[in-house]
Amino acid sequence: MQNKRILMIGGGIFGLAALCCVGVIIFGYVYNEGDELRSETRNLAALKVACDGEVVGETAAFNPNTPGTHSAAIVQHVGGSEYIFVSTAWPYHPASLEEAELVVCLENTEEVVTETCEYTLEEGAGEATITRISLVADYRLVAAQTAEIVAEGTVKALPRECMAQETFADNASFNLRGDFGEALEPLLVEFLETP
Repeated sequence: MQNKRILMIGGGIFGLAALCCVGVIIFGYVYNEGDELRSETRNLAALKVACDGEVVGETAAFNPNTPGTHSAAIVQHVGGSEYIFVSTAWPYHPASLEEAELVVCLENTEEVVTETCEYTLEEGAGEATITRISLVADYRLVAAQTAEIVAEGTVKALPRECMAQETFADNASFNLRGDFGEALEPLLVEFLETP
């Protein structure tokens, strides 16, 4: 009886130790993967100065006559000297600083409420709304290596339409925002894709 008890306790401790080891391995993998993403963003941070008219010498040269895809990072001015990368739904984001050819600089960003959609929640749980917000900004497409302005204009990113039925997490209202990547692609495709 005593041996069975020792065996059960020993097995439990061994199982717990094995579980901890697996957890440490998974945590290390996720942490290192996240670190690579942070590292990539830090490496691309030098592109932000192109929006201030400075050259970024270690980038690739942009030649509109060279066939193929030309990589471009989208950088949004958020105030002062602060810029953030905006790359959702954007297939042209460079993988490295040396690969970057172009930078899309967004400035004077405004949020415009396009529509408010009201819904009645199931089982008498009340009401919720979806607010559709369009994003409007001035853009400049800049060649990173020379700081030359390739194109400029205004972009309006519209959010998706409200659907007849929506899912509300914890019955909470939410906002739908437009995506600059989706809105910029048709405006800039002639510079990003050369046949």
